[in-house]
Amino acid sequence: LKVRNGNQVSKQLGVQAQNDYHKIRQLWTTVREASMKSLDCFEEKQDQWDQNIFDELCAMSKEQGIPIHAGGQPVSGPENTDANSKSYEQKFLYDSEDLLLALRGVSQLIRKVENKSCTPQQVCWDYCPLGLETKTREELGKLFPELDVSYQQIGVEYENGVFYRQHEAMGQKLLKVGNTFILRKYIRQGCSPALRPRLYKYILCIEQMTCKTRGMDFMHDDIPNGNNFNTYKGKMAQPALLRKVAKAKQKSTKKTSKKSYKREEDSDNLETVELEPEVPSPPTPEKSITVVDRLHELDLSLIRNNDNFFVFEDLLKNVLPNLFRDHMDYLKIHAKVVSQQSHIRAVPYYGLALQAAPLAYMFQSEENITLCLRELYANYWCQLNIIRNTPVGTSLTLLPNLCAQFESLIQTSCPRLLQHMLSLGVAPLEIAFPWIHLAFAGFLQVEQVLLLWDRILGFDSLLLLPILAAAIFKYREFTILQLANKTQVIELMKETANLKVIAII
Repeated sequence: LKVRNGNQVSKQLGVQAQNDYHKIRQLWTTVREASMKSLDCFEEKQDQWDQNIFDELCAMSKEQGIPIHAGGQPVSGPENTDANSKSYEQKFLYDSEDLLLALRGVSQLIRKVENKSCTPQQVCWDYCPLGLETKTREELGKLFPELDVSYQQIGVEYENGVFYRQHEAMGQKLLKVGNTFILRKYIRQGCSPALRPRLYKYILCIEQMTCKTRGMDFMHDDIPNGNNFNTYKGKMAQPALLRKVAKAKQKSTKKTSKKSYKREEDSDNLETVELEPEVPSPPTPEKSITVVDRLHELDLSLIRNNDNFFVFEDLLKNVLPNLFRDHMDYLKIHAKVVSQQSHIRAVPYYGLALQAAPLAYMFQSEENITLCLRELYANYWCQLNIIRNTPVGTSLTLLPNLCAQFESLIQTSCPRLLQHMLSLGVAPLEIAFPWIHLAFAGFLQVEQVLLLWDRILGFDSLLLLPILAAAIFKYREFTILQLANKTQVIELMKETANLKVIAII
């Protein structure tokens, strides 16, 4: 009887387990279908964004009568005679605000696909799509163990302290070894300004890397006069124009025949003398102006009007044009995130000059700044300009996931602050988004920006950007709770110049 009852119970449990399995399977299928729809929304919005950027570039080219990039031709088309047509003479391509609106458009599109409604507070709060992968505070603690309070940090300890001197001495020894993995672990606790240039070169593989491995033909080493860099720059800057001049010179040399004339030396003897005629030298090619160059000039105004960077204007004025003229093929191939279907895969957004400016405090030569900025863009900054969802199983952290991580940290760490800001009509991400998009360049003191970038290179992760952004809100939570309107909150959060980032994190 016991065996019979046991068999009946086993059958009942088996049927129940089978039913539970089918329910879980059905739920997983539903979630997977919803996830696929969300991914389609990301792809659709990214393609739309890329097409809009390309249309903007074409419109600028057509209006100004100049090519988009070096070696290209101006976009031809009918003249726009509309009196209300937009002038692109002093217009940047896109900035942080435009990118945030595009990201919010993804969220709205996903809600429309899923037929979900939301409250007014959710509209203000939910700037990025729901359901993106984020990490808890415990997971972040395991991911960044060296940032625990038990570790001493450059940027917190005194410069004349024992730890600072010992850490700098260790860095000098490790630089002699030149192991990138060890140097990354070393820089997680920061580094002194004296060692930072060499550490960045080693970690970004500028010091030892030969360009043959990256599809180029010169060595990335310290060249005092920059001959290789300047040769390559001159070779790549205007390929089409230089080819035309070379062909014209070759053609004129072939077609010109030797002229002969007679010279009378005396009345009796006449001698025929053949002379080589003077071949007119080809005109020196002038630098062709492109739409991208105009965008760089406009972006340079951020340097000109910044108290920390205006002295480097002459040094930086050629860095961005060189990056997008000479290294465009490199960026297309080696950037961690590229749009395979896009017409142009790397574009000069408004604020890139601010990300180049801190490097002028490390390097004194234009070529070193350009090469370092190129590697930073290819490894990190390109991820901050993509509104796709982060692919599973990669080390990437794209912009939507960074924003979702920020919102998750605010929601779990500062719920009272979040509720107060939403009641005032302020979305925390609306304030923090420019910080994340530009990696805090232009918002903090230069040394604080570089201390943050040290950790980004050390951990090889952009998750520190939303962590710092959320930490700033937590740091000012008490003051924000005393404010009564949106304007006061925004003005308070603009005051970031005196923040000590490592202590706040």
